[in-house]
Amino acid sequence: MARLLFIQTFLLAIIFSQKEKVNIKDIFQNNGIYFKTFSDEVVNGMVYQFNDDLELPLGLIADGFKKGKWLEWAGKNQKIETKELLLKGKEEYKNNDPIIVPSSLEINNYVSDTKYSKVAFKLTFTQVINFDSSGSKMEESLKAYNETGLLKRKTYRKYQYIEGLDGKIDKIKIFNEKNILIQEQLFNYNKDKMLIGKKLVGIEAEIIDKTIYSYNSLGMLEKKINYDKKGEINKSITINYDIAGNKNKELVEFFSKKSNLDLSIENYYTYDQNGRVIKKENQQYITYYYYNDQFLLAEESTYLVNSQSKNDGNIILSKKIYNYY
Repeated sequence: MARLLFIQTFLLAIIFSQKEKVNIKDIFQNNGIYFKTFSDEVVNGMVYQFNDDLELPLGLIADGFKKGKWLEWAGKNQKIETKELLLKGKEEYKNNDPIIVPSSLEINNYVSDTKYSKVAFKLTFTQVINFDSSGSKMEESLKAYNETGLLKRKTYRKYQYIEGLDGKIDKIKIFNEKNILIQEQLFNYNKDKMLIGKKLVGIEAEIIDKTIYSYNSLGMLEKKINYDKKGEINKSITINYDIAGNKNKELVEFFSKKSNLDLSIENYYTYDQNGRVIKKENQQYITYYYYNDQFLLAEESTYLVNSQSKNDGNIILSKKIYNYY
């Protein structure tokens, strides 16, 4: 029993001292040292800006101090240059090279199309996200295109964040292009201030979508269950982690009462030495991730695998291109 307790403590120390993924919104600075919000615990780990399923790595904090190059968010429609300080023990601060930082993200989604016996790419939709100075998503626009490349749908959303007394986001108000409130997203937290529930409601408080979150004994997200407006489960995601705290396996289950068909997909993830995901694969598809010089996601390319045809393994099905401004 004592040996088991020692092993668990040792693994816990490794995960949270070296590889913890930290949300930029859950830390604060005091006298040059970064602490976790509502705690005297110093920050250790890679700091990320989270926007839905997109994880943007900003930089590393070790023993409460920033290390190496860091990305800082600019104000809307602006670009800034920052110089971060590197502290080594009791040595003096040293300057790093300036970094150009984005305030907007454009995602172009393409699918493969065969023309004249050659593979070409067809633009299906474009998503543009504008952030505020803290990295929160403030505006989002989407353009979808038909088979011939003509615009078939255009959507705009604006977001307003409402904080509670503890500094956590309690509500997000969602407006359309006419600045009319159309939806609200409501958040629930447990006693440890971890997100356990999220609801999307309409203007008459009717539930449109609901997600429930649960965590493992180390406080890492373990399961995410999504419900439709009727309260029925339509999707669940179960996550496993490796010893370094990286998500290495993801079980995605889809439920459909109309078709009486359930579908499950197991995704496996591969990381580089900097902790960035570079590959996701399952029985049908494999996706490769590429990054730019600022360590931001630049491209996703998805290929067909395990096909009956020996040549189909090299067929690219779709790609996403990420542009930062």
